[in-house]
Amino acid sequence: MSVQRFVGANNREVMRQVRVALGEDALILASRQVAEGVEILAMAEQDVAPMTGGAVASPAAKTTMPEAASPPAAGSPAMSVPSTPSVPPAASTRPSPAEETDFSALGSRLLSEMQGMRELLSRHPIQPVPEAADSAQARLRRCLLGAGFSQRLAAEVLAGLPPELAQAPQAAAMEWLERQLCARLPVPHSEFELLDGGGLIALIGPTGVGKTTTTGKLAAHYVMRHGGDGLALVSTDSYRVGAQEQLRIYAEILGVEMHALAEGDSLEALLAGLAHKRLVLVDTVGMSQRDQRLVEQVAQLRAGGQPVRLLLLLNAASQGETLAEVVETYGKAARAAGARLEDCVLTKQDEAARLGPLLDTVIRQGLRPHWVSCGQRVPEDLVPVEPRSLIRQGLAVGPGAADDTAPLMETPERSEHWSRNLLGQGRALAATLTTLAEQLPGFALLQQAWELSSLPVSVQSQRLSALCGAVPELDWDTVLWARQRPAPGCSWVMPDLVLAGRGLPLPLSRRSGMDLASHLAWVADSLGVRAHILSGIPDPGAWQWLEERELPWLAVAHANTRVRFRGERQTLAQLPKQPEPAHSHEGRYRGQPVQVELSRWPVTVKSSGEMLQAWGGELRALDSGLVLGRRYWLAPVYGEDDDSIALLCEQLRRDEVSVLTRQAWSQLDAAGLAGTDGELMRFLSASLASLACQLEQTQADWAMDVRAQLISLLGRRRSCNGRVLLDALVHLFTARDAIRQMGIFGTVAPG
Repeated sequence: MSVQRFVGANNREVMRQVRVALGEDALILASRQVAEGVEILAMAEQDVAPMTGGAVASPAAKTTMPEAASPPAAGSPAMSVPSTPSVPPAASTRPSPAEETDFSALGSRLLSEMQGMRELLSRHPIQPVPEAADSAQARLRRCLLGAGFSQRLAAEVLAGLPPELAQAPQAAAMEWLERQLCARLPVPHSEFELLDGGGLIALIGPTGVGKTTTTGKLAAHYVMRHGGDGLALVSTDSYRVGAQEQLRIYAEILGVEMHALAEGDSLEALLAGLAHKRLVLVDTVGMSQRDQRLVEQVAQLRAGGQPVRLLLLLNAASQGETLAEVVETYGKAARAAGARLEDCVLTKQDEAARLGPLLDTVIRQGLRPHWVSCGQRVPEDLVPVEPRSLIRQGLAVGPGAADDTAPLMETPERSEHWSRNLLGQGRALAATLTTLAEQLPGFALLQQAWELSSLPVSVQSQRLSALCGAVPELDWDTVLWARQRPAPGCSWVMPDLVLAGRGLPLPLSRRSGMDLASHLAWVADSLGVRAHILSGIPDPGAWQWLEERELPWLAVAHANTRVRFRGERQTLAQLPKQPEPAHSHEGRYRGQPVQVELSRWPVTVKSSGEMLQAWGGELRALDSGLVLGRRYWLAPVYGEDDDSIALLCEQLRRDEVSVLTRQAWSQLDAAGLAGTDGELMRFLSASLASLACQLEQTQADWAMDVRAQLISLLGRRRSCNGRVLLDALVHLFTARDAIRQMGIFGTVAPG
């Protein structure tokens, strides 16, 4: 076995020499720059296999080669190479003669270290890394494409795959995928919202999509809910043979009024005569998306000035490209007529081999599906949309359905890439906001407070007071009382936080002229709060108020707080270590999982002479076992241990809120809210900080999804902690405002 030296003018030339001499599987041991160009030390792969003993002996091995001679090559195999001490550039440009000739010593050293590496690997074999094709992301991508979803939507959705699911089982990954698609499917709040709202509804769509049959089905559902007196049916289809007669038969069976519009008659006059009806359903003429008269038809529906709700029917059996063209063309026609196209009905579901192309179009175009038609029976085969069931049907691919999927590496055209990214970001943003509103009671209050920042400063404080005066009725149970002095570098005081079970905390500012006891009484009477986490030992008035009612409370204490234990004065940090912890608790602390081991001592506080329970907690990282810190608290002796433990765990979960609040204030300043009223800025900063902290702590599936989606909105992968989530939340709200402004400025007035 021998280590060979190769020298060439550049990397390409020297690598060619290595391949010719040692083959494609040669092992690169080291490389460096020399006067002649590039030098590489390499050996044939078959020469490595027989290595079993110590390093190869050589007379030259007694001569030590300078370690700066062989920095590791970028493409070298995983082996240990002697470290390279820093050498001034001038000293390393020209190797010494000894460095150029003594390769035997370097080979011996490298072979010795390779044997050590081999022995280590034999004791601790490396587990095989799953192939990329078997990762959850690859499986989900194949599933989406096989079901007929587009490349762009697949890329958008999978960009938010949580790291926790990177190698998850298929069932868990599919459950996550269903949640993401459901969140992007904008369904109505009520299954009968379309019919219960009344007004003028016009069914539009290409020929043969099922408008007349669907009109009859909708009419039947309305009659079953509200009776037939307030309903009228109108047909403008005088071209297709039997269309008006079919609708007339439906009207006679249901006992409702029906009007057939002949060619040349005025739809405006007819609709004016039906103004007293609660609901008017208009069955329009079927037109191809390429028919030039399409704009005229939509404009005719608005001729009388009466608001019309356009309901586009989409054929589930159509190709994805066709569906996208239909939606785009009808949407343009609606905008040209000064109307909006937002609602749709999915027809012919029973005739579709797969629903992926249809759902992909609906999601990417932002349409709201109300009903699904799955047969000819009236009204049984028209059912309200159930998102989870519809998505599951869309992902259930039958045999052979995935044979015609697009290539996995296909990318959209560069000319449209920016707009598609923007639309995808908008959908992800909307889905995240919807999930937060659904899962976090009180999130709507934060959204409403954010809207106040766009109002004149003179009215912001007054509007905020009105908002806080009408707080949602949640199970407010605890107040986290803040220190009433500005934090270092700040001119403002952190607000107090009222905590609810799973809702978003409510920031409150202290009322002027009221002591702590009065504030305790106020939150108890107005919000029903029963427990308190104080920033320090309560003053005598507050202490007496709490003790008279025997309410649970906890005071945050410092390690140097002096107490009396067993007749001796000492600090909390000097209290004797107990052999066994009074309680052990696992949780998260400032972005990492920890084990909290709690100790307890009966102590007396000098300031009051009252007996208290002192609690100490040692925070130890679960992954490394390192001690991250020690924390201390004081609690009343009349309280139950379970109450004190629950309060101190809650305080640990919120420990980062004050730091994040200062960070949020700074970021809001940079985001353009510098001129906002100070009280509103405190509310927004504390609310965003509390939300970031709560998202980081919550281990539910919805929180995992939101965390991944927020980080993906930042445009780059970052570790998940409170500070990163706060960055993403500020980005979420400012991006929402930007997209809203784009919608306003991008609207072109009709005509």
